[in-house]
Amino acid sequence: MDLMNWIWENSRMDQKSRPNWSLCNFLQSDKQYYQWQFSKCLEYAAKRGDLVRVKWLFDHFKECEVPHHVIYAAAETGQLAVLKFLLNHDYGVYGAKIDSPEVKKRKVESEIDVQSRITVKWGSRNVEHALCNEHPEVAQWFYKHVPKGEYDHGDDRIRNLISGALDAGADEFAEALVPQGSNILDFAMDCNRLEVIERLVDGGYFVRDDFNAARSIEALVRADRLDLMKRISTQQNFPPDHAVHWESHWFYAMSNACHTGNVSILRWLIEHPLGRILLKVEKRSKKLNGLILRAAEGGHTDVMEYLHDEGIITEYKYALLLAIRKNQLGSVKWLVQHFPQSEIIPDYCIMDEAAKFGRIEILEYLQSLDASIIPGWAPIHTSRNGETGQTALATIRVSPTDANLKVYKGAVQCQATWLPTDPMDHASANGHFDLVKWFDSNRPEGCTTAAIDAAAANGHFEIVQWLRVNGKRGFTTKAMDGAASNGNLEMVKWLHENGGAGCTKAAMDRAASNGYLQMLKWLYTNRSEGCTINALEGALGRGHLHVVCWLQMHYPQYSPSNMDIEVFTDNKFEIFLFVHIHYAYILTRTFVQDILGDDMRGNPNGNDAYIFNWLQEKYVEE
Repeated sequence: MDLMNWIWENSRMDQKSRPNWSLCNFLQSDKQYYQWQFSKCLEYAAKRGDLVRVKWLFDHFKECEVPHHVIYAAAETGQLAVLKFLLNHDYGVYGAKIDSPEVKKRKVESEIDVQSRITVKWGSRNVEHALCNEHPEVAQWFYKHVPKGEYDHGDDRIRNLISGALDAGADEFAEALVPQGSNILDFAMDCNRLEVIERLVDGGYFVRDDFNAARSIEALVRADRLDLMKRISTQQNFPPDHAVHWESHWFYAMSNACHTGNVSILRWLIEHPLGRILLKVEKRSKKLNGLILRAAEGGHTDVMEYLHDEGIITEYKYALLLAIRKNQLGSVKWLVQHFPQSEIIPDYCIMDEAAKFGRIEILEYLQSLDASIIPGWAPIHTSRNGETGQTALATIRVSPTDANLKVYKGAVQCQATWLPTDPMDHASANGHFDLVKWFDSNRPEGCTTAAIDAAAANGHFEIVQWLRVNGKRGFTTKAMDGAASNGNLEMVKWLHENGGAGCTKAAMDRAASNGYLQMLKWLYTNRSEGCTINALEGALGRGHLHVVCWLQMHYPQYSPSNMDIEVFTDNKFEIFLFVHIHYAYILTRTFVQDILGDDMRGNPNGNDAYIFNWLQEKYVEE
């Protein structure tokens, strides 16, 4: 709070009293930035339930608007106290009725205070949003207290509210929403809650609703309720008239059964007439191969065995790669034993994937086998200084790495060939010291300079020192460039004293782009390489305003190009303000329109609306 008070007290309302650049200069003198700051700060405080800061903002800001996304933020985390405060201080609700007896009474009770003349945009779908985030008490409050003009209370809306309340376990709230003379189950067909589905089955509701019958079959897999699945099946005629949605939900039910390892449910789904239809329809596609992926990542070898015996699977390589990533040794063993000879994986692909993720137990198992039976392995007699791997007949999707060989978990890239040295290089880059030593003792391929460079870039001191002491490879400039890019100042200092290879201008450029000001200061003082215009443009593009200010002071000769700056950062308004003062030539009408994009120009959302208004006022309407 002390910092907030200091910033407020030092912000100037008169534009003529701004001798130097500071964001404080704009806080109370620029109406759009004023509103933007209020909205951003309020969203942050509301989401965390920080009522003290919410009150501070209302005490200091006047005639602002609380955007709908602030309401969503509070509802998402169940901040009912904040929502009540916003309602009691909503000028849009009480401003015109300030002299009414009810409002006067509540003012005396200190519930209502609209002196700040702040209006709240309550929006819609707040009840559903609270229910989806499991805050039924907030949902009930919204429904009871939020101005009714903000809502559409049609039949579809009521149905969605009742279903959402039932899903959240708010049965009393759901019952209260049911129109007089109706049964709550008439509005519950979209509900995924087990108890509700069971009531729907007992009431025979799925006889007349084949769409939700299919959807419920999928939901019941996770609950392990084969009995209810069978009962729903008996309430439908097969094949159904509308087979498209049945096939979709049936497939995902099969996928869920593979993921949970439930062979009995999977067998019933596949042997069911609709399951047989689905297998026939998808026989020529690769969609069914996704089933073994779900089983492999969970280590469910019994499911994999069943799929194999039924002849459903035609591709195994991606299941093997996924099992390695998920560290499922049992799945790896089964897949190696059942891998078809007709399916090809490039040499070193499997070894490299295990190295990236540090799967030493899997590597030890594979190393114990005859290399000829392991797909995507490598012949044991490869030369230690070999420079090429086997050329693949086709590309394969594997885990990608960044410029410093650090793996991106959860993503994939297509690759066709591997170097024999890739596994040890990637083990080093990703900090798997036990694997680095294992490769050195058990494999002949060795590593390249990328091993020690990437280990240094990613901050793995122990590996760097071991590789250096054991004379594996020396450093290149990529080591210090990479360490600077990642903000590892201690590693940069160590390399400066011990590496000998130095760095390039990319060290400062990348450190600036990633916002590492202390790194920039050290490199500026202790190295002579300097930086390029990329440092300033990169820092601008990523919103590192503190870095931009420092670069402008120390490298005044650089002026950013109007072609290379892309502002997609959380503080882009502040970047625009800086550019407005120092590099206004960039903000041409064409550039502004390109930055905003078609969607924002048509319907700016959230805090971006204030940036849009500011740009319109300053650079489009003038």
